Parts: sequence; structure tokens; C-alpha cells
Amino acid sequence: MKNVSLARPALWGIAALFSVCLPVALPAQSRIPTMGRPGQNAPPTMPPEVQKAAEQYSRAVAFDKARKWNEAVPAYEEFLKLAVAAHL
Repeated sequence: MKNVSLARPALWGIAALFSVCLPVALPAQSRIPTMGRPGQNAPPTMPPEVQKAAEQYSRAVAFDKARKWNEAVPAYEEFLKLAVAAHL
């Protein structure tokens, strides 16, 4: 029983240290380094051909999810044509 009573203060000390250190460590890990100049967080722009292909793919997926396969198949075919034209 004496060993148990000696271990409890050590466990309480470890728990206290952990509870103090954890809030300090978590915010430091969530920071994402910025590329380029500080404050420059603009998303990269896609070429117009790639944007058209992405929009067509979204349309095709929407038809597919709506179970409108007669419209989805030509939409996927058009997406494939746009993807080849955009060199994807």
C-alpha cells in the first residue's frame, strides 16, 4: 500500500505538468507557414481551361448524384474533352 501512496503525488504532478504544457503546444502546431510575402494568402488562380473543366466535372457529378444518368454521361464526356484540351 505504501508504493501506491507514493505513486499518486507523482501522477498528480505529471497530470498538472501535462495540463499546463498542452494548451501551449497545441496553438504552436496549428500555425501554417506562409509561402512568399507575409500577408499574401490569395488562393492560386487556375487557368480558364482548367476552370471550365472543373465546372463541367461538378455538373456531371451533380447529375450523377441526382441519378440523372442520361444527362450525366454526356456531361462526363464533355468533361473528358475539356480535360484533354486543358492538358490535365
